[in-house]
Amino acid sequence: MGAGPHRFPKRNRLLTAGQFRAVMQDARKWKGPGFTLMVRKNGLDHPRIGFAVSRKCARNAVVRNRIKRVVRECFRTEGRCLGGVDIVFVGYHGLGERNNAELRRLVSLRFAELGACHAS
Repeated sequence: MGAGPHRFPKRNRLLTAGQFRAVMQDARKWKGPGFTLMVRKNGLDHPRIGFAVSRKCARNAVVRNRIKRVVRECFRTEGRCLGGVDIVFVGYHGLGERNNAELRRLVSLRFAELGACHAS
């Protein structure tokens, strides 16, 4: 995977259990149908995202990976407006039944709300 506009670099990911725990303990929640965005300021100049998409959300690993791929793509294309926040995407039961376009639209709406909130 080379450099380019379609990368998802490590600096934009939550990587450790401690990073996830910090967000979960002191988060503001943005709920959507079938998912919640847990958001916390990170003191950096860029946003980071992590995923909590369990078997309860979708039993099939292919479906869980599709959900994460769609959300990651939304984050990659629209994340610049979010500023310095850490986000944990938490999926719930039934989210895997949504198609890619519907999931992308729902997540994009939440990111837009979040970006407008953190624009100041």
